[in-house]
Amino acid sequence: MSMGFKGRYHSEEAKKKMSESSKGYEPWNKGITLSKATKKKMSESKKGKKSPMYGKHHSEEAKRKMSEAMKGRIFSEEWKRKIGEGNKGKKITEETRRKLSEVKKGRKNPMYGKHLSKETNRKNPMYGKHLSKETNRKIS
Repeated sequence: MSMGFKGRYHSEEAKKKMSESSKGYEPWNKGITLSKATKKKMSESKKGKKSPMYGKHHSEEAKRKMSEAMKGRIFSEEWKRKIGEGNKGKKITEETRRKLSEVKKGRKNPMYGKHLSKETNRKNPMYGKHLSKETNRKIS
């Protein structure tokens, strides 16, 4: 495979030209009805150990590089919402809960020693509300 274009990007003008040139054509397979046997064959061909990474593990260096590449990335609100929706209803095992608890212990809270302004405090939906001792015990 030629590596001549690797690392480069098409200009917006080039993308527009390519888009325009491919418009108006109908795909060769549009409207063709596949037999059940063909569909079954296609289904089977896509199953199994097809991923090149199947059964392999990333090296520690590769993991570190991937970690560094992800750091500092800013995710959109839509992305965060979708991730949240995907995680809703998932049950966390006791072992995972224990691990999460261990990870959180001993770390300094970013707000440690800092105080919120009075204005920010007033925006808090819990501002001025008093919870029962039982409720406080449950959430602490």
